Amino acid sequence: MATDFVHTSQIVDGVIAVLKGHGATHDGGLPATWFDRSAAGSLSAVMAGDLADYVDQKTFLSDLPVVFVRGLGCRPVGSAKAGGKVQTEERVRVIHARRFDQCYQDDGDRERNMTRARLRYAKIIGKALFNDPNKRLGVISSTGARTEVSLTCADTDGAHIVEVTFEGWDYGLDGTTGVTPEVRLLRQLPLQAWAIACDLRVLIWSG
Repeated sequence: MATDFVHTSQIVDGVIAVLKGHGATHDGGLPATWFDRSAAGSLSAVMAGDLADYVDQKTFLSDLPVVFVRGLGCRPVGSAKAGGKVQTEERVRVIHARRFDQCYQDDGDRERNMTRARLRYAKIIGKALFNDPNKRLGVISSTGARTEVSLTCADTDGAHIVEVTFEGWDYGLDGTTGVTPEVRLLRQLPLQAWAIACDLRVLIWSG
């Protein structure tokens, strides 16, 4: 059986790379304006992280808007193949949080309807996450050049991503399918901010 099959940190980095896109123009990723600090509502960061890591609300609010990517765990899927290859599933959550005063419409006007804001930003993030038609977290340039996720593995045949699938969105609204604890927690706090979350499932062969 494969001995080196935990690839969570590299999968998280792969998701971050997909969101950032290719090059200075962020091809295939989130809109370039999201990374332009002079643009209204631009991100403070796209990083590995967790809302639970914040020790106070003031620090959290000062870091918004932000995109966190966190690994939710690794588990075996099916039986080991001949030669000791193991298929695992890595689950990843992408969390986006914004203050109410950081929300904008497509035309650049302020968005004052937070329900519409949540749905708009989910659509933009979802498009970047699934930009790779091969469903393997490839970063694709404007010319079509691919940069694949590199998984290190001490086992003979290494490791590779088989497929990335969409597991669900939590829009932070009452009755949302697939409610996540991070989004629920922020909704319950008396803050002028919201969060949304997208869960991914990544299948990997190691061995």
